[in-house]
Amino acid sequence: MIGLGFLASRAMIDGAMRDFFRKQMSGNLTDQEKEILDSLKKQLQTSEKSSSKKCPECQDKFHVLLINSVEIDCCKRCESLWFDPKELRMVMNTPDDITNEFLHAGKSKYKCPVCKTIMRKRSFLFPERLVVDICPEEHGVYFEKGELEQIFKIKK
Repeated sequence: MIGLGFLASRAMIDGAMRDFFRKQMSGNLTDQEKEILDSLKKQLQTSEKSSSKKCPECQDKFHVLLINSVEIDCCKRCESLWFDPKELRMVMNTPDDITNEFLHAGKSKYKCPVCKTIMRKRSFLFPERLVVDICPEEHGVYFEKGELEQIFKIKK
């Protein structure tokens, strides 16, 4: 009986933690963040400038888009993003590309579009909040669709 009570309590705690983080991630976007996301969507529809890099997720060529005069790579098919070194910190206005460099979350299922090395999963800010893919050779950071918006919401 004691064991079952512990399991129920653990499940309740896990549920409460999930609810807490869901609320944290549903924060409001600033006008500037909304503008960036809207600009990316518009640029993606009309972009004809392709990159030399291919999307790790679907293997289509990336297209070059601008965020605050920073060129980033974006996939038209799956809407993923690739940030070369220092690009993410310029867009996010943070001192580092990935703020939690010590929290590794294992191997990624994707290869770096620059060197083709299997990327590493890395926790961004806090382990339960968001895991992104980084090149172990420091060629950049890969975001799947929607992860940039999640980062905008959790960095507050």
